[in-house]
Amino acid sequence: MTIADAERSVGSNTARSTATSEAVRRRTFAVISHPDAGKSTLTEALALHARVIQEAGAIHGKAGRKSTVSDWMDMEKA
Repeated sequence: MTIADAERSVGSNTARSTATSEAVRRRTFAVISHPDAGKSTLTEALALHARVIQEAGAIHGKAGRKSTVSDWMDMEKA
């Protein structure tokens, strides 16, 4: 949904203004799906494209390679 879509879906001007300001303010989103759907790969690609990271990590076969940005649990980092 774009900001324009959000504005159209809200009734009053005050609510529309609030929806727009909230959309501009937010910087967090969730990637939710079933296992092996590519969530970590997508997250890594977005971080690389946004220049948050300099090099994409490995998803499968991590032996000797770094983990991904979204790996935060010990079992994910192993």
